[in-house]
Amino acid sequence: MNLEDLPPEIRVKLREKDQRHLWEEIGNRGGIKQFSKSSDFSASKLYNWKNKDSFLPINLVTELLGNPEITHLKGGSNSKATKTTFPIEINDELATRTTASVSVNREGTPVYITNELPLMKRFETLLQQIGEVPTTRYHREQHELRFPGYIYQIIVKSSAEKDLFSALFDERGKFKANRMIVEDREKGIQSFQDKLYSRQKKMELALKTENQELVEEILGDTSQMTEIFSREI
Repeated sequence: MNLEDLPPEIRVKLREKDQRHLWEEIGNRGGIKQFSKSSDFSASKLYNWKNKDSFLPINLVTELLGNPEITHLKGGSNSKATKTTFPIEINDELATRTTASVSVNREGTPVYITNELPLMKRFETLLQQIGEVPTTRYHREQHELRFPGYIYQIIVKSSAEKDLFSALFDERGKFKANRMIVEDREKGIQSFQDKLYSRQKKMELALKTENQELVEEILGDTSQMTEIFSREI
């Protein structure tokens, strides 16, 4: 995803040299007061952004600089920033898991919800491939991972594949005899070569394919994860 593909509500922090270049460009266009008359930005806002070294609207940045170096992204005034670099590559697996298991709560915060700790950890790992995405974990009846709404918008508006079978099955799939079924798609267990992160489904697949080595590996991981999780809570 390139700068011009970002949702219009996104604000960005520039590298110092590009920050200077932006205000120099406004100076070349007659200064802040003159530039404000021919743009959608008031002079008071422009002065405020300059004096406070604020995050800048993405449309202002692309209009003046085209494709500068970005260091951080931000949404609304209360959102936390994400340190990142461009272009951003949105992983197909992340896009699929987001579509399958993320909902937006009443406060407008996207929440990834799952019954399994390994799936939450996998989702968080995928998020961190975007950059240093701020997240908050909760454990009530289910595991919840909350993250900024602007990151959610970037994911859902990306061109990444959003129905990757392995990730979709991990989130929503079921076994039926020797078939793996999710929504209107299915695969035979013997032809499935991708990786699962759901411990329950991974164990069931190992038992169905009589993979004793994998069964022992999962049981060992389960013991280790239980100890780690007990320390975290």
